[in-house]
Amino acid sequence: MKTILLAGALAGGLAALSAQTPATTVFEGATLIDGVSAAPLTNSAIEVRNGTITRVGKRGSFPVDAGARRIDVTGKTIIPGLINVHSHLASARPAPDGAATPPGGVIERNADRYLYYGVTHVMSLGTDAADMDAYRHDEDAKALSGAYILFAGYGSSAPGGWQGANKNLHRPTTPEEGREAVRAELPRHVDAIKFWVDSDHGKLPQLAPEVYGAIIDEAHKHQLKAFCHMFGLEDSKELIRRGLDVLAHSIRDKEIDAEFIKLAKEHGTVAVPALVGHASVYAYEKRPEFLDDPGVALLFDKKFIDELGSAENQAKVAADPRVPVVRGEVAIAMKNAAAMAKAGIPIALGTDMGPVNVLQGIGDHVELEMLVQSGLTPMQAIHAATINSAKVLKLDKTSGSIEKGKSADLIVLSANPLENIRNTRKIDGVWFRGQLIDRAALAKGTARAGN
Repeated sequence: MKTILLAGALAGGLAALSAQTPATTVFEGATLIDGVSAAPLTNSAIEVRNGTITRVGKRGSFPVDAGARRIDVTGKTIIPGLINVHSHLASARPAPDGAATPPGGVIERNADRYLYYGVTHVMSLGTDAADMDAYRHDEDAKALSGAYILFAGYGSSAPGGWQGANKNLHRPTTPEEGREAVRAELPRHVDAIKFWVDSDHGKLPQLAPEVYGAIIDEAHKHQLKAFCHMFGLEDSKELIRRGLDVLAHSIRDKEIDAEFIKLAKEHGTVAVPALVGHASVYAYEKRPEFLDDPGVALLFDKKFIDELGSAENQAKVAADPRVPVVRGEVAIAMKNAAAMAKAGIPIALGTDMGPVNVLQGIGDHVELEMLVQSGLTPMQAIHAATINSAKVLKLDKTSGSIEKGKSADLIVLSANPLENIRNTRKIDGVWFRGQLIDRAALAKGTARAGN
């Protein structure tokens, strides 16, 4: 059987891979970072049958079927597809041609952008249920090409509190109203429950502990995890005491202490630092290097990107009085991420994509870089973005690692991210459910059914 060289196949389009689509594919020779092991496997072999990983080992450790498609990935590194547990998919974003896009179309384009960068699963965490309902209907009706989307429906916040302009959110004031808010989301078949506990530095009311405690308890009664947008250390401790599953943001007011670590470990709480989202307030004070990533020019409107990176925008950001405050908060957040990782508190990947300047896909890779800058090892950061995130979303039986029996969701890289975490951006190919993704078609918005 002729061995296919991956780079050559991609350079020549998909013809070399699509001319014949045998049930079995074997990737041979790559350094494998499987998402669960402490060390990589060099000169590996990964067998995929009908979209499922069937064998993993050293190259030559198992026989290859005579009719299998063999792909030589010598010198490359393979990691699992990334999983983002905190995003907002229905947030408006210019289409690549600058044209107006209907709400469902925004979700589709954002899902495409994520998959282009190897993000195979995304949780849309609150505020967009109506648009997501329509998208889910379309998703059931036809094959869609982007990342697989989960969502949390409408969340809950205090009357007059966070997300005050969003009239669709639940505004419970009693424990029973909190429970009713959870039950109201069940017909949408949500994948999680979201709520906000944040006073915006004392300026806003926030949910009382007895109310959010009822929200958490009711979510658990329906086998749903509870995610909270939070800010402070003491609120986070009380949230954990009342059973919170996921801290959906960083603790930014002070460094975590021994009591927090004890509570988080006892309750199995997962932390999602979402550093990119927090740092978005000052990210464009100077032109960020990620704007020059080749995929950004393909996926986003040129005028939009030029404006983000312009000298005028840099001056505007530099003059924003929030910048020094938020910069200090992010410094605390990064110290806390490192302390949590050192203490063994699970960290998962999220970016809080929703603000206009947090870009889908590339932002996830910047988040990996910020986690490493915080003090995590590259391996810890990759585990956060793969198996840890899969566990948060209850996807770990099928996704999040490269192991026998799991979906073949793979990113083939031209360089090793353990040597430099920025190498996760050097993508040679994305495979989702065993299929090579046509990234060029995703970039053009022509990959999905009906185009």
